[in-house]
Amino acid sequence: MPIAEIDTENADRDISSLIAVLTHTPSATVPMLCQGYVELGDGTKDLDGSGGAFQLEITVGGQTVQPNPQTVTFSTDDRGAVWTTPFPVPANAEVVMSVLSPNAGDTDVDVTAYLYQLDAPSTVVTSGAVANIAPNSYTLTTGTQSSGTVTNTEALDGTNHEHTDATGEMDLYYEFLVGSGSPGSVRFDGYLNGINDGLEVYGYDWVAAGWVQIATLAGKALSVNDTFEWPLTAAMAGTGANLGKVRVRFTDGAFTLTTATLAVDRLLLSYSQTAGGYTDGIEVDTNASNTNTVVGIDGVKGNPVSTWAAALTLSTATGIKQFHVVNGSTITLSANSDNYTMVGKGWSLVLNGQSIDGIYVHGACAVTGTGTNGVTRPTFDRCCFGAVTLPPSEIRDCGFGVASGTFTAQAAGDYLIVGGFSSVPGSGVPNLVFSGLGSATGINVRGWTGGSNWTLDSDCTISHEVFAGGGQTFTTGGADVELRGTFRSATFTLSGAGTVQVVGTTGPVTISGTATTAVNIYGVISSLTDTSVNTTVNNLAMSYAVQNELKGLQGGKVITNAAGTQVQMHDPAGNLVVTLDRTGTGPYTWTPTWA
Repeated sequence: MPIAEIDTENADRDISSLIAVLTHTPSATVPMLCQGYVELGDGTKDLDGSGGAFQLEITVGGQTVQPNPQTVTFSTDDRGAVWTTPFPVPANAEVVMSVLSPNAGDTDVDVTAYLYQLDAPSTVVTSGAVANIAPNSYTLTTGTQSSGTVTNTEALDGTNHEHTDATGEMDLYYEFLVGSGSPGSVRFDGYLNGINDGLEVYGYDWVAAGWVQIATLAGKALSVNDTFEWPLTAAMAGTGANLGKVRVRFTDGAFTLTTATLAVDRLLLSYSQTAGGYTDGIEVDTNASNTNTVVGIDGVKGNPVSTWAAALTLSTATGIKQFHVVNGSTITLSANSDNYTMVGKGWSLVLNGQSIDGIYVHGACAVTGTGTNGVTRPTFDRCCFGAVTLPPSEIRDCGFGVASGTFTAQAAGDYLIVGGFSSVPGSGVPNLVFSGLGSATGINVRGWTGGSNWTLDSDCTISHEVFAGGGQTFTTGGADVELRGTFRSATFTLSGAGTVQVVGTTGPVTISGTATTAVNIYGVISSLTDTSVNTTVNNLAMSYAVQNELKGLQGGKVITNAAGTQVQMHDPAGNLVVTLDRTGTGPYTWTPTWA
């Protein structure tokens, strides 16, 4: 049997004297077997670390559970947890759990107490587990429903679902739904009233596409239940559009009935749920049509639910937080979505202002809307972003700028973008806005392809490595910017005091704005245009023209003067090609004079 949490209580408590940490009545009508669990300390309000013999006291309905006290020796750790012994709780009995520390310093300790039911019934069908279910529906072809309904076939309570024949004939079938499960047998509790009558019992074979007889039910004079169990085959579970349908039929067949009455008190199908059920998570296809939420039947592989509401109902019932989203689906988050795993290809996700703390999203194109988080960064893998606002996140192999949507940072913190790329066609670029967050924000971009346009402020530090890119544009707002790699061009509109550094191979570099900052340029550029005010620009890059000239000097002689302020470079034939004169105090500027 699984355990079930039935109560939890948290508070800061003085446990240096005996104090109740949980008070709860589990059930007014049902007895159960329970056990307590207590956590002491939360990383802020902890034990004093002296250790020693801690005591637990449990009362049930005013009776003290023995042995009392339950003594547990703690180590000197400043946080600890302890189980009580299991104890029975009669119906309508109040449970009180109390704790006592041996240490006078434990006067303000965060205490969380839990009460668990140890004999909780299972509500989840797991791989290979056997379950029993009543019919989901029934179909009457011939005869008369004379008493009850199909819902009366679930309980063995003497309330029957009854049918009488119509001029000697009766034909009806019950349908069960087992999802991706495999049927084992059907158990019948009931009777056929009519001493000379009989009914043939069939199961529908979906492979052979026909009814297969599994039993004969003989009539009798007494209206007293008989119990029979009839085996079924795996072929009697439907597939495809009929996934999980199992049908059991009662028909007169070769019999001619004489005022017969079929009484079904209980009809249960035994089946095992295969591993194909929720192996990949709860399956969602918003282009399907299934809002049912039967655990083990709906949301399984091959029988997806069509609404996010249905998926969340199944998630609550099963504890499963993983979802497989079928291609072409659109999911709009409707509640806290912390720690969900959402995997698919070619689907759309609308964040809708929900918390996405620790979420993992794969294959969503596009992701739009606003998400928030508190502790654990969300992860987006192989997605595409439209107009989206995200908290600090880990983003891998994702596109930006779908439908010209802007990527906006939602909160300060560290953003990691690995393998990002522009989803904007032609020479257009995606817009990424990280301004106005209010505190330090790190933006680490690795392996970018395509162009980009960044809006920053003085709280930002960005390291942008471009693998192969178009134009890279920055409105710095005082941010520290490092741009590295190979790209078509670099454009900076400066303000504030942040440092800008360019290291790479690029076309034109354009600098404008007013700032008390330095711009250092290294590598190879085609040209530099600087209209900035109050900015120190150190152009230490080599132009393409110089680079081409210097290629011809390979194998030649290089002569440096004693002061290191002049370098003369000769070609392999010994001819002077260029003289480089150094000025400045560092970083230096080298001025070429061509021979």
